[in-house]
Amino acid sequence: MIAQAGGPPPPPPAAVVDREDSDHEAFIGLNWTLGGSTTPEIEIGYQDVDVDVKSNGDVSGAGVSISYDLVTKAFDKIRVKGIDGDTHLQGELGIGYSLLGSSWIGGLSAQGNHINFGVDLLKGWDIKFNGGVNTISDYNKP
Repeated sequence: MIAQAGGPPPPPPAAVVDREDSDHEAFIGLNWTLGGSTTPEIEIGYQDVDVDVKSNGDVSGAGVSISYDLVTKAFDKIRVKGIDGDTHLQGELGIGYSLLGSSWIGGLSAQGNHINFGVDLLKGWDIKFNGGVNTISDYNKP
């Protein structure tokens, strides 16, 4: 018989796993265009982002949305966007199409806790600044 002093050996250390938590969410918001109507557009969308635990909360993902123009009472902008940033502030780069303007849109924006600001590039190199409020809050680190 073999005797072992002090009990069984300790378990091996737990491995650190590169883990991401996904956050899938539908959202709604109100957006205003600088120099445009004081009546906002309603934006309805969905986004899917991953929050990386190993990198201290980096956020990346994608989203899609459509806007409804309350002045013309018609759907207008359809967009897809890439999302990248941290739990408190994300940059968004997207492309879309304006149904009312019959033109493509390029967009660059920043999304924070329930607020966003951005710039759209429309046909003829027309630049429009916009901002708004929405239901997208800060993300939680996993």
